[in-house]
Amino acid sequence: MGNGFFEMAECEAEIMYTGAPGEYQKFTIQYNDDNHRARYFLKVSEKDGGIEGLKHEIAALKQIEVMNGAEHIEVPQAVRTVSHEGFFGFVQKSILQSERTQATFLPEDISFLAEMYGRFEMTEIRVEDYLKEIQFDASNVQMAQFRGLLRQAFSESVLLAASHGDYIPWNRFIAGHIVKVIDWETFGFRPLFYDIVYFCIHKAILIDKSPVSSAIAQSRLWISEARKKIKEPRLDDLGTEIDVYLRLCLFEMIVHYSRNQNEGDRVLLAALSEAMDQV
Repeated sequence: MGNGFFEMAECEAEIMYTGAPGEYQKFTIQYNDDNHRARYFLKVSEKDGGIEGLKHEIAALKQIEVMNGAEHIEVPQAVRTVSHEGFFGFVQKSILQSERTQATFLPEDISFLAEMYGRFEMTEIRVEDYLKEIQFDASNVQMAQFRGLLRQAFSESVLLAASHGDYIPWNRFIAGHIVKVIDWETFGFRPLFYDIVYFCIHKAILIDKSPVSSAIAQSRLWISEARKKIKEPRLDDLGTEIDVYLRLCLFEMIVHYSRNQNEGDRVLLAALSEAMDQV
């Protein structure tokens, strides 16, 4: 499919990555140069949900252009869109060289997040109002229970900040002091610190196979470090407890993974439910 779909001088389609099966499935085709180094990536789908996600990523890449030239950030750029026999996709230049995946959350990640936060204006919202904006199954008993855990914080306000939305080790690569981040399909505005909690949860459950209590402890540790670096006076002015942010982040992840029904998502849902009870 690769070379018949999109042609690029001096490059060959050599590797194809398949996403999780289902209505949101996408394929990524890697185009390498003569030295077998990645030059371009073609991301495509024929599924309605997958195509919607790709279009959202194209829009996101346009939004995050404001981060180009940032001291600690490198992000990809879309080159062009393509369509062929029911498939839709887009091409982006590779920003990766020889970087390897690092499974540990690092101070460089805090620098990246602080710089991203600084490029987009944060907004203030009451917890109760934010929960109304999240689309979830209100008839689900467990969802109602988790929402109840946040009831005491309904009148408090939190900050919504720019969020990658899928900040995990295999979507971010560190080269010196530069953090290179790919796969921006889920970019949006979420409770501050969301990407920290997301990383720590996925590392604990999918990589370390450790208890969720370790993910909670790591989340609190790195949130504490992030607060020292984030230049946002409203964070102190609002006085909202860190655990309120932590629960909001966990709740949003539960809503996200509840929309899919594959085995991997069920494992994460079980861990996230346990984490909500422990915070």
